[in-house]
Amino acid sequence: IGNSAGRTGLGAVMGAKNLKAIAVRGTRGIDIVHPETFFKLCLEAFETQKKLSPRVSTLSSAGDPDNNALVLGNFEAGRWHKQDQLQGGHEPFWRTYKNRLGDGHLGCFNCRQRCMDYYDVPEAGPLVSNCSLYANSMWILKDSDFNSWYRLASTCQKMGIDVISACRMLAWATELYENGRISDVDTNGIQLRWGNSEALHTMLDNIIHRKGLGAILASDIDTAVGSLGHDTPPPLHIKGSPLAGSNVINFRARAIGAAVNPRGGDDYRMRWYGFEVPLTEDEDEPATMGGPESWEMEAARKYLGYSQDKNNGNPKTQFDYANRGILAATSAKMSIVTDILGQCRLNTIQLKKGVGINFQARALTAGTGSHFTVEDLLKYAERTACQEKASAVKLGWTRAADDLPKALFDRRMAGAWPEDKLDPEQFRHMRAEYYQAMGWDPENGIPQLETLRGLQLSDVAAELKKQDNFR
Repeated sequence: IGNSAGRTGLGAVMGAKNLKAIAVRGTRGIDIVHPETFFKLCLEAFETQKKLSPRVSTLSSAGDPDNNALVLGNFEAGRWHKQDQLQGGHEPFWRTYKNRLGDGHLGCFNCRQRCMDYYDVPEAGPLVSNCSLYANSMWILKDSDFNSWYRLASTCQKMGIDVISACRMLAWATELYENGRISDVDTNGIQLRWGNSEALHTMLDNIIHRKGLGAILASDIDTAVGSLGHDTPPPLHIKGSPLAGSNVINFRARAIGAAVNPRGGDDYRMRWYGFEVPLTEDEDEPATMGGPESWEMEAARKYLGYSQDKNNGNPKTQFDYANRGILAATSAKMSIVTDILGQCRLNTIQLKKGVGINFQARALTAGTGSHFTVEDLLKYAERTACQEKASAVKLGWTRAADDLPKALFDRRMAGAWPEDKLDPEQFRHMRAEYYQAMGWDPENGIPQLETLRGLQLSDVAAELKKQDNFR
């Protein structure tokens, strides 16, 4: 629902095959081994999630005056002078264009969070915007026009292309144009200036139909740079995947998470709110379902030295490098657990009051009848991570690929933390620490033979033995 599968190009591949959708229909029920226990746990989760933060709204997140997690343009600032103007501006737009059923929010099946905004602009048709991702385009392109945002997100969704990648490539071209690296000759007269809505939409159409400069922007990163001259500064990307609008400079775990993710440019496995802010604004109310004695709180105490005291807003939890690689690896495993159980990260690792991993183990035990512990789930996550990494290694993505764009190191962004910057040496230490916590070689990032054997992945080890630096 509300997803064109555009990220990393899957939507484009489907479009090339004239495949519009994949429909699945179940015809058999689900057997629950211990139904009474299972439904008791469901009700427990239901009561907990009543306390969740207000509905996550796509456009309200773009105008949140306290939101320092987005970046402007090509990582120029963590604040935007139009940010305050956007605050509340989504409300009249939502009231005017909420869908024809009279409801402005949708969610996945049986989800009470309903984090997706559902609009229906008569001349453009319906759009389900997934969480806050689409709103990033307003910041990336410095375009605060709500109708322009809608057209862009809707067009990308209908065409099966990724909103994030399209916006980052447009931002790259706009900066090149503004700096005189490309001219009206290259753009065929399109004046690619920040906030020029019509120019952006015209160029987006050229990307879709691969016309002129649009064909270059639609190609892979290396081809795009080569077409404009190898001295052209590249767009911000990791492993060929254009970066989103998430601040990976001032949040250490996000930085390492984006760099090591095998699909590139994705920091969402490191949204470690259960660690980063283990207590909510109410000092006595824990951020995770398990409470003060939850597995997450124990891990936070272990790695970050938390006590029972309120730590919300403590800059050490955000900027410190100590144990961040270990913590990021733990967070990645927890996120993978959520993925392999078919759950939503928003209701687990990403929300301050989400469902903890111990609850997931209890629910899986009640549902299947087999006993699962937190350690069991984390071990399955390690297997998944090793298989993903092995596939990346076969593509040539080892340590050198697990990096951020050079332009983001030692960069200070105006905004909430103008003095903070990401130190490259400290980053390399975090990366080695992450590898070690995963059981991978700290020097090259390849899963070690001992780790693979312990996870019963001998077939993966056999494939990796073909690599010169496998040990």
